[in-house]
Amino acid sequence: MNFNNVGFYKPLIALANERGVNTDDLFNLADNHGGQSVPTFEERLQVWEQVLQRTSELSNDPAIGLRFGQHVSITSLGTLGFALMSCTDLEEVLRLVIRYHPILNPLVRCEIFDTPHSTILRVVTDARTSQQRRTIMEATFSTIVALGEFLLNGPLFDIQLQLNYPAPEYHDSYQQVFAMPIAFEQEHCQLEVVKNSLLNAKLKTANPSGRVIFKQQCELMLRKLNTREDVASKVRSLLMHASGNFPDINQVASALAMSERTLRRRLKEENTSFRRVFDEVRNVLACEYLSSTQIIVAEIGNLLGYSECVNFRRAFVRWNQVTPNQYRIEKHNNKTVVS
Repeated sequence: MNFNNVGFYKPLIALANERGVNTDDLFNLADNHGGQSVPTFEERLQVWEQVLQRTSELSNDPAIGLRFGQHVSITSLGTLGFALMSCTDLEEVLRLVIRYHPILNPLVRCEIFDTPHSTILRVVTDARTSQQRRTIMEATFSTIVALGEFLLNGPLFDIQLQLNYPAPEYHDSYQQVFAMPIAFEQEHCQLEVVKNSLLNAKLKTANPSGRVIFKQQCELMLRKLNTREDVASKVRSLLMHASGNFPDINQVASALAMSERTLRRRLKEENTSFRRVFDEVRNVLACEYLSSTQIIVAEIGNLLGYSECVNFRRAFVRWNQVTPNQYRIEKHNNKTVVS
Protein backbone atom coordinates (compact mmCIF):
# COMPACT_ATOMS: atom_id res chain seq x y z
CA MET A 1 0.00 0.00 0.00
CA ASN A 2 2.08 2.93 -1.23
CA PHE A 3 0.79 6.14 0.35
CA ASN A 4 3.70 8.24 -0.84
CA ASN A 5 2.53 11.75 -1.79
CA VAL A 6 -1.10 10.91 -1.02
CA GLY A 7 -3.22 13.08 1.26
CA PHE A 8 -2.30 13.26 4.94
CA TYR A 9 0.81 11.15 4.29
CA LYS A 10 2.58 14.02 2.52
CA PRO A 11 3.47 15.96 5.69
CA LEU A 12 4.46 12.70 7.37
CA ILE A 13 6.84 11.85 4.52
CA ALA A 14 8.30 15.36 4.60
CA LEU A 15 8.81 15.03 8.36
CA ALA A 16 10.43 11.60 7.99
CA ASN A 17 12.84 12.92 5.37
CA GLU A 18 13.70 15.87 7.58
CA ARG A 19 14.50 13.54 10.47
CA GLY A 20 16.69 11.30 8.29
CA VAL A 21 14.30 8.33 8.23
CA ASN A 22 14.46 5.90 5.30
CA THR A 23 10.91 5.98 3.93
CA ASP A 24 11.36 2.52 2.38
CA ASP A 25 11.69 1.11 5.90
CA LEU A 26 8.98 3.40 7.16
CA PHE A 27 6.35 2.28 4.70
CA ASN A 28 6.93 -1.44 5.17
CA LEU A 29 4.07 -1.04 7.64
CA ALA A 30 1.79 0.11 4.86
CA ASP A 31 2.92 -2.68 2.55
CA ASN A 32 1.98 -5.21 5.24
CA HIS A 33 -1.65 -4.14 5.16
CA GLY A 34 -2.49 -7.46 3.49
CA GLY A 35 -5.71 -8.61 1.87
CA GLN A 36 -7.04 -8.09 -1.61
CA SER A 37 -9.83 -5.64 -0.82
CA VAL A 38 -9.48 -1.89 -1.20
CA PRO A 39 -8.56 -0.42 2.22
CA THR A 40 -11.16 1.88 3.71
CA PHE A 41 -10.41 5.44 4.73
CA GLU A 42 -10.43 4.34 8.38
CA GLU A 43 -7.94 1.54 7.61
CA ARG A 44 -5.61 4.00 5.89
CA LEU A 45 -5.80 6.26 8.94
CA GLN A 46 -4.96 3.35 11.23
CA VAL A 47 -1.87 2.66 9.12
CA TRP A 48 -1.05 6.38 9.31
CA GLU A 49 -1.09 6.12 13.11
CA GLN A 50 1.30 3.16 12.96
CA VAL A 51 3.60 4.95 10.51
CA LEU A 52 3.64 8.03 12.73
CA GLN A 53 4.72 5.87 15.67
CA ARG A 54 7.33 4.13 13.52
CA THR A 55 8.73 7.50 12.43
CA SER A 56 9.16 8.40 16.08
CA GLU A 57 11.04 5.14 16.74
CA LEU A 58 13.30 5.32 13.67
CA SER A 59 14.17 8.99 14.24
CA ASN A 60 14.60 8.50 17.99
CA ASP A 61 12.36 11.55 18.38
CA PRO A 62 9.51 11.07 20.90
CA ALA A 63 8.13 14.53 20.01
CA ILE A 64 7.36 13.54 16.41
CA GLY A 65 3.64 14.20 16.89
CA LEU A 66 4.34 17.83 17.80
CA ARG A 67 6.45 18.30 14.70
CA PHE A 68 3.84 16.72 12.41
CA GLY A 69 1.48 19.68 12.61
CA GLN A 70 4.23 22.06 11.55
CA HIS A 71 4.43 20.21 8.22
CA VAL A 72 0.70 20.35 7.45
CA SER A 73 -0.33 23.04 4.97
CA ILE A 74 -3.90 24.20 4.57
CA THR A 75 -3.81 23.13 0.90
CA SER A 76 -3.27 19.54 2.03
CA LEU A 77 -6.82 19.62 3.44
CA GLY A 78 -8.26 19.81 -0.07
CA THR A 79 -11.80 21.20 -0.27
CA LEU A 80 -11.97 21.63 3.50
CA GLY A 81 -8.87 23.82 3.35
CA PHE A 82 -10.56 26.12 0.82
CA ALA A 83 -13.67 26.19 3.04
CA LEU A 84 -11.60 27.23 6.08
CA MET A 85 -9.80 29.97 4.16
CA SER A 86 -13.11 31.38 2.94
CA CYS A 87 -14.48 31.85 6.49
CA THR A 88 -15.10 35.33 7.88
CA ASP A 89 -13.45 34.81 11.28
CA LEU A 90 -11.88 32.14 13.49
CA GLU A 91 -15.17 31.32 15.21
CA GLU A 92 -16.60 30.27 11.86
CA VAL A 93 -13.41 28.28 11.21
CA LEU A 94 -13.87 26.49 14.53
CA ARG A 95 -17.49 25.60 13.74
CA LEU A 96 -16.46 24.20 10.35
CA VAL A 97 -13.67 22.14 11.93
CA ILE A 98 -16.19 20.59 14.32
CA ARG A 99 -18.64 19.69 11.58
CA TYR A 100 -16.25 18.50 8.91
CA HIS A 101 -13.36 17.06 10.90
CA PRO A 102 -14.54 13.47 10.15
CA ILE A 103 -13.64 14.12 6.51
CA LEU A 104 -9.99 14.26 7.58
CA ASN A 105 -9.85 11.86 10.51
CA PRO A 106 -12.97 10.04 11.75
CA LEU A 107 -10.80 8.25 14.33
CA VAL A 108 -10.55 11.49 16.33
CA ARG A 109 -13.66 13.23 17.66
CA CYS A 110 -13.85 17.00 18.09
CA GLU A 111 -16.43 18.70 20.30
CA ILE A 112 -17.12 22.34 21.11
CA PHE A 113 -18.47 23.82 24.34
CA ASP A 114 -19.42 27.38 25.20
CA THR A 115 -19.07 28.47 28.83
CA PRO A 116 -19.88 31.90 30.31
CA HIS A 117 -16.23 32.89 30.04
CA SER A 118 -14.70 30.79 27.26
CA THR A 119 -15.12 28.54 24.24
CA ILE A 120 -13.61 25.06 24.42
CA LEU A 121 -12.45 22.77 21.60
CA ARG A 122 -12.17 19.25 23.03
CA VAL A 123 -10.49 16.34 21.23
CA VAL A 124 -11.08 12.66 22.04
CA THR A 125 -9.41 9.56 20.57
CA ASP A 126 -9.91 5.83 21.05
CA ALA A 127 -6.24 4.96 20.49
CA ARG A 128 -5.26 1.77 22.31
CA THR A 129 -2.16 2.77 24.29
CA SER A 130 -1.27 5.88 26.28
CA GLN A 131 1.70 6.53 23.97
CA GLN A 132 -0.52 6.38 20.88
CA ARG A 133 -3.08 8.69 22.49
CA ARG A 134 -0.39 11.20 23.39
CA THR A 135 1.18 11.16 19.92
CA ILE A 136 -2.20 11.56 18.21
CA MET A 137 -3.13 14.45 20.51
CA GLU A 138 0.21 16.11 19.81
CA ALA A 139 -0.29 15.75 16.05
CA THR A 140 -3.91 16.96 16.22
CA PHE A 141 -3.34 20.04 18.38
CA SER A 142 -0.12 21.05 16.63
CA THR A 143 -2.01 20.88 13.32
CA ILE A 144 -4.96 22.91 14.61
CA VAL A 145 -2.69 25.59 16.07
CA ALA A 146 -0.49 25.78 12.95
CA LEU A 147 -3.55 26.19 10.71
CA GLY A 148 -5.02 28.80 13.05
CA GLU A 149 -1.80 30.81 12.96
CA PHE A 150 -1.72 30.55 9.17
CA LEU A 151 -5.30 31.80 8.82
CA LEU A 152 -4.72 34.60 11.31
CA ASN A 153 -1.33 35.40 9.77
CA GLY A 154 0.12 35.63 13.27
CA PRO A 155 0.27 33.93 16.68
CA LEU A 156 -2.89 32.90 18.52
CA PHE A 157 -3.73 34.81 21.70
CA ASP A 158 -6.04 34.51 24.74
CA ILE A 159 -5.91 30.72 24.44
CA GLN A 160 -4.52 27.86 26.53
CA LEU A 161 -3.89 24.15 25.98
CA GLN A 162 -5.03 21.55 28.52
CA LEU A 163 -3.89 17.89 28.32
CA ASN A 164 -5.05 14.88 30.34
CA TYR A 165 -1.64 13.20 30.62
CA PRO A 166 1.56 13.94 32.58
CA ALA A 167 4.19 16.20 31.09
CA PRO A 168 6.59 14.05 29.01
CA GLU A 169 10.35 14.28 29.32
CA TYR A 170 10.45 16.43 26.20
CA HIS A 171 7.87 18.93 27.55
CA ASP A 172 10.19 21.81 26.57
CA SER A 173 9.29 21.00 22.94
CA TYR A 174 5.66 21.84 23.71
CA GLN A 175 6.51 25.45 24.45
CA GLN A 176 8.43 25.67 21.17
CA VAL A 177 5.33 24.56 19.23
CA PHE A 178 2.55 26.11 21.32
CA ALA A 179 3.09 29.78 22.13
CA MET A 180 0.46 29.66 24.91
CA PRO A 181 0.00 28.45 28.50
CA ILE A 182 0.00 24.62 28.75
CA ALA A 183 -1.44 22.58 31.62
CA PHE A 184 -0.82 18.82 31.95
CA GLU A 185 -2.76 16.23 33.99
CA GLN A 186 -6.09 17.93 33.32
CA GLU A 187 -9.46 16.22 33.00
CA HIS A 188 -9.63 16.59 29.20
CA CYS A 189 -7.51 17.34 26.15
CA GLN A 190 -8.74 20.67 24.86
CA LEU A 191 -8.00 24.19 23.71
CA GLU A 192 -9.75 26.90 25.73
CA VAL A 193 -10.25 30.33 24.22
CA VAL A 194 -10.68 32.58 27.24
CA LYS A 195 -11.88 35.69 25.39
CA ASN A 196 -13.92 36.33 22.26
CA SER A 197 -11.35 38.65 20.71
CA LEU A 198 -9.48 35.70 19.12
CA LEU A 199 -12.61 34.08 17.70
CA ASN A 200 -13.80 37.42 16.31
CA ALA A 201 -10.51 38.05 14.48
CA LYS A 202 -11.25 38.64 10.79
CA LEU A 203 -9.50 36.67 8.08
CA LYS A 204 -7.98 38.35 5.03
CA THR A 205 -8.79 35.26 2.95
CA ALA A 206 -12.55 35.53 3.65
CA ASN A 207 -14.67 34.69 0.61
CA PRO A 208 -18.42 34.54 1.40
CA SER A 209 -19.43 33.41 -2.09
CA GLY A 210 -16.76 30.72 -2.27
CA ARG A 211 -17.61 29.51 1.23
CA VAL A 212 -21.08 28.46 0.07
CA ILE A 213 -19.61 26.31 -2.71
CA PHE A 214 -16.94 24.72 -0.54
CA LYS A 215 -19.38 23.96 2.29
CA GLN A 216 -21.68 22.24 -0.21
CA GLN A 217 -18.76 20.08 -1.36
CA CYS A 218 -17.84 19.30 2.26
CA GLU A 219 -21.45 18.27 2.94
CA LEU A 220 -21.34 15.86 0.01
CA MET A 221 -18.06 14.40 1.24
CA LEU A 222 -19.47 14.04 4.76
CA ARG A 223 -22.54 12.19 3.52
CA LYS A 224 -20.37 9.79 1.53
CA LEU A 225 -18.26 8.78 4.53
CA ASN A 226 -20.66 6.07 5.67
CA THR A 227 -21.57 4.83 2.20
CA ARG A 228 -19.74 2.33 0.02
CA GLU A 229 -17.65 4.20 -2.50
CA ASP A 230 -16.99 2.92 -5.97
CA VAL A 231 -13.41 2.74 -7.23
CA ALA A 232 -13.74 5.96 -9.23
CA SER A 233 -14.74 7.81 -6.03
CA LYS A 234 -11.70 6.42 -4.21
CA VAL A 235 -9.41 7.47 -7.05
CA ARG A 236 -11.01 10.91 -7.07
CA SER A 237 -10.52 11.24 -3.32
CA LEU A 238 -6.83 10.28 -3.51
CA LEU A 239 -6.22 12.82 -6.28
CA MET A 240 -8.17 15.59 -4.51
CA HIS A 241 -6.10 15.13 -1.35
CA ALA A 242 -2.76 15.03 -3.19
CA SER A 243 -2.23 18.80 -2.78
CA GLY A 244 -1.23 19.22 -6.44
CA ASN A 245 1.61 16.69 -6.31
CA PHE A 246 -0.56 14.17 -8.10
CA PRO A 247 0.27 10.46 -7.88
CA ASP A 248 0.38 8.53 -11.17
CA ILE A 249 -1.82 5.54 -11.92
CA ASN A 250 0.74 3.09 -10.49
CA GLN A 251 0.85 4.97 -7.18
CA VAL A 252 -2.94 5.21 -7.03
CA ALA A 253 -3.31 1.50 -7.78
CA SER A 254 -0.79 0.69 -5.04
CA ALA A 255 -2.61 2.94 -2.55
CA LEU A 256 -5.81 1.03 -3.35
CA ALA A 257 -4.05 -2.33 -2.90
CA MET A 258 -4.52 -3.48 -6.48
CA SER A 259 -2.51 -3.74 -9.68
CA GLU A 260 -2.64 -1.09 -12.40
CA ARG A 261 -4.36 -3.58 -14.69
CA THR A 262 -7.06 -4.29 -12.09
CA LEU A 263 -7.58 -0.58 -11.48
CA ARG A 264 -8.03 0.09 -15.21
CA ARG A 265 -10.50 -2.81 -15.45
CA ARG A 266 -12.51 -1.67 -12.43
CA LEU A 267 -12.74 1.87 -13.78
CA LYS A 268 -13.82 0.58 -17.18
CA GLU A 269 -16.59 -1.42 -15.49
CA GLU A 270 -17.77 1.89 -14.01
CA ASN A 271 -17.77 3.48 -17.49
CA THR A 272 -14.83 5.77 -16.79
CA SER A 273 -11.02 5.81 -16.88
CA PHE A 274 -8.10 7.10 -14.85
CA ARG A 275 -7.56 9.94 -17.35
CA ARG A 276 -11.20 10.98 -17.17
CA VAL A 277 -11.25 10.99 -13.35
CA PHE A 278 -7.92 12.85 -13.29
CA ASP A 279 -9.31 15.51 -15.64
CA GLU A 280 -12.45 15.85 -13.51
CA VAL A 281 -10.33 16.53 -10.42
CA ARG A 282 -8.09 19.02 -12.20
CA ASN A 283 -11.11 20.82 -13.61
CA VAL A 284 -12.72 21.12 -10.17
CA LEU A 285 -9.48 22.48 -8.70
CA ALA A 286 -8.95 24.83 -11.64
CA CYS A 287 -12.43 26.30 -11.23
CA GLU A 288 -11.88 26.72 -7.48
CA TYR A 289 -8.55 28.49 -8.02
CA LEU A 290 -10.00 30.78 -10.70
CA SER A 291 -13.13 31.72 -8.77
CA SER A 292 -11.74 32.05 -5.24
CA THR A 293 -8.09 33.15 -5.60
CA GLN A 294 -6.02 35.71 -7.49
CA ILE A 295 -3.41 33.16 -8.60
CA ILE A 296 -2.37 33.83 -12.21
CA VAL A 297 -3.48 31.35 -14.88
CA ALA A 298 0.04 30.14 -15.63
CA GLU A 299 0.65 29.30 -11.96
CA ILE A 300 -2.70 27.48 -11.72
CA GLY A 301 -1.63 25.37 -14.68
CA ASN A 302 1.63 24.60 -12.91
CA LEU A 303 -0.22 23.63 -9.72
CA LEU A 304 -2.32 21.22 -11.75
CA GLY A 305 0.71 19.53 -13.30
CA TYR A 306 0.92 21.30 -16.66
CA SER A 307 4.45 22.26 -17.64
CA GLU A 308 3.16 24.56 -20.40
CA CYS A 309 0.42 27.11 -19.76
CA VAL A 310 -0.93 26.67 -23.29
CA ASN A 311 -1.68 23.01 -22.57
CA PHE A 312 -3.66 23.96 -19.48
CA ARG A 313 -5.63 26.57 -21.43
CA ARG A 314 -6.51 24.05 -24.13
CA ALA A 315 -7.61 21.50 -21.55
CA PHE A 316 -9.72 24.06 -19.69
CA VAL A 317 -11.46 25.15 -22.89
CA ARG A 318 -12.16 21.48 -23.68
CA TRP A 319 -13.70 20.99 -20.24
CA ASN A 320 -15.70 24.24 -19.98
CA GLN A 321 -15.96 25.75 -23.48
CA VAL A 322 -14.45 29.01 -22.18
CA THR A 323 -10.89 30.12 -21.48
CA PRO A 324 -9.61 30.36 -17.90
CA ASN A 325 -9.64 34.18 -18.06
CA GLN A 326 -13.20 34.21 -19.39
CA TYR A 327 -14.29 31.86 -16.62
CA ARG A 328 -12.67 34.07 -13.96
CA ILE A 329 -14.28 37.22 -15.38
CA GLU A 330 -17.73 35.58 -15.49
CA LYS A 331 -17.41 34.39 -11.88
CA HIS A 332 -16.25 37.84 -10.77
CA ASN A 333 -19.17 39.51 -12.53
CA ASN A 334 -21.64 37.08 -10.96
CA LYS A 335 -20.26 37.83 -7.49
CA THR A 336 -20.53 41.56 -8.17
CA VAL A 337 -24.19 41.19 -9.18
CA VAL A 338 -25.01 39.07 -6.13
CA SER A 339 -23.33 41.50 -3.73
